[in-house]
Amino acid sequence: MASFTLRGINKVSIVLRGMNISAKLTLMCVVTTAVALFCVLLGFILQDLRLVKQLKEEQINSELTLLSSNLSALVAQDDYSAIRVVISHSLRRHSIVAIYVQDQDGSLVDSYPATIKTLSDFTDFPRSYATDQYTMRLLQRELLSGNTHIGDVLVWVSNSDVEIRGEQLRQYAIMAFGFALVLAVIVGWLTQKIISDPLKALQRLSNNIMESVDYSLRSALKTQDEIGQLSKAVDRMLGQ
Repeated sequence: MASFTLRGINKVSIVLRGMNISAKLTLMCVVTTAVALFCVLLGFILQDLRLVKQLKEEQINSELTLLSSNLSALVAQDDYSAIRVVISHSLRRHSIVAIYVQDQDGSLVDSYPATIKTLSDFTDFPRSYATDQYTMRLLQRELLSGNTHIGDVLVWVSNSDVEIRGEQLRQYAIMAFGFALVLAVIVGWLTQKIISDPLKALQRLSNNIMESVDYSLRSALKTQDEIGQLSKAVDRMLGQ
């Protein structure tokens, strides 16, 4: 593995040595800009998904606490019609897709979908009844009357909202990264124009002088940066 890496580095070094300065500057700008923007996008995506998952957990815990509290009172009163209303109200809230309520003996009190008649049916819900492709989690809360255990409520929670958000972020990241690459190419081209074009002008000047032996030629560069200062120094040497 190490030798393969070294061979790859050597090949890259050979390619870079064969490139002119213009290509090197463009490549450097493109790579550094693309890497920087990729890191920013990756950090944004991870942070966004972390916040979405954290919010989902808080919502689910709050909903299950409320659901178990309501069902505890209704199971203790054997109010089956009210239990059905509570179950119906909780469905699809925060991606709850199935609910199973059992008493302390493990007997079914109520469920959704109504085709679920046993705990085994409920645990098989994602494989037998689910209609979407998203992953699910099975959560459970005790039903208590005072400190007495009177049953349990089990729910299947779909991760569809988190996974859909993740897919949306991936699509946004691809589009943003494509835009970043275009921006990086533009930055590289501008860098090339600013830095390598004056150097090319000096190179052409030296080639023209060698070919024509005309020492009256001048670079005509007017910039005040280091390349401009180099050009003025070359012009002064040619004037001596």
